[in-house]
Amino acid sequence: MSNVSEPIQGTISALYIYPVKSCAGLKLSHTAVRSTGLAFDREWMVVDTNGHFLTQRTHPRMALIQPRLHKVDGVDGLTLSAPGMNDFTLIAPGSPDPLMVKVWRDSMSASDMGDEAAEWLSDFLGTACRLVRFDKRERRICDPEWTRNNETSTYFADGFPLLVLSAAAIAHLNCRMSEAGRATVGVSRFRPNIVVSDWPAHLEDKVPGLVAPDVALRFVKPCTRCAIPDIDPLTGLVTNRVNDILRDYRRDARMKGALTFGMNAVITRGVGETLKTGQVVYSDDPV
Repeated sequence: MSNVSEPIQGTISALYIYPVKSCAGLKLSHTAVRSTGLAFDREWMVVDTNGHFLTQRTHPRMALIQPRLHKVDGVDGLTLSAPGMNDFTLIAPGSPDPLMVKVWRDSMSASDMGDEAAEWLSDFLGTACRLVRFDKRERRICDPEWTRNNETSTYFADGFPLLVLSAAAIAHLNCRMSEAGRATVGVSRFRPNIVVSDWPAHLEDKVPGLVAPDVALRFVKPCTRCAIPDIDPLTGLVTNRVNDILRDYRRDARMKGALTFGMNAVITRGVGETLKTGQVVYSDDPV
């Protein structure tokens, strides 16, 4: 992967988590690192009546659902907001029913968050669905073909614990967007967990990983892109298509010509530590 001879310094300029898979993200100043990714990232998920996960790919209005995290009597809480809806504060059942759910090829048991959550989401999305939370007695193993480690696991993320993106990659894309007469876009279209400034555009493609003061990550797989970058996160509408521009320069031979943007990563050191915006980081030494 590496063609960079020396570690390059960067700075964590943004941290994001997405508590409910495919809903809006939360921008944080600091967050705890878990073996499965950042704390609370993709811990909840919306599923259809068959337990299959729902995303913006088929339900773009999910982009408008804004989660907030809080604690109630020491218990982790979740509140959902959406246009035209009263805020919904989840009171999880004391003994939640198990529900078999599916994320891509992975099936697992999750905890059903009850009828009120299901009704709120179904009303907003216009389809029968339910909210589930990852059952931490389960382990969802990441694809060992990429991780080279059968012990790497995640919650409801598409495949891997973390997504890392250089800020310069967005700046370069926006130059191309402007040249094509299109409006620029924000990083939220790409749903990263960690954004690194002061790196060259797409340095994450070329180096083995990232090293922070107490945390080390290994980059394992380019992030292939679907229709979600074309969805405006502020309106839930498909506008100002980004993928049209990416096709000019982001076809990735490693992924059989698919469009890629950002790198999936696993944690190799620092579970239980904290990442903060403003932290200096370095590209990992070449392997």
